[in-house]
Amino acid sequence: MRVLILEDDFELAQVVVEALADEGHATKHVTEPGEAMRLADAEEWDAFVVDAFGDYLAPDAEYRAALREFSARGRVVVTTGRAWDARELIADAVLIKPYDLDELAQALSG
Repeated sequence: MRVLILEDDFELAQVVVEALADEGHATKHVTEPGEAMRLADAEEWDAFVVDAFGDYLAPDAEYRAALREFSARGRVVVTTGRAWDARELIADAVLIKPYDLDELAQALSG
């Protein structure tokens, strides 16, 4: 599975990248939403792991539009450190940080 990871926490992203690589997944980590959208348009992805409410993201119309775009291309797993009503987001799964890597694997597989 090819997984694009949009996460502003570099250390967390490295843990996720390594864990998914150990499971045989190909990953790409980016920190900027614009870069994620560019890669989503340019390449085929099976899934997206998206930090929901980092320093640069908020659940506004632009963010929701990005989630719709990702959702049209593959499975979307939103991760967030804020447990307010993330259920409204367009995602196949929402994981509250800190999450277990087994939870992430299960969310990616559906």
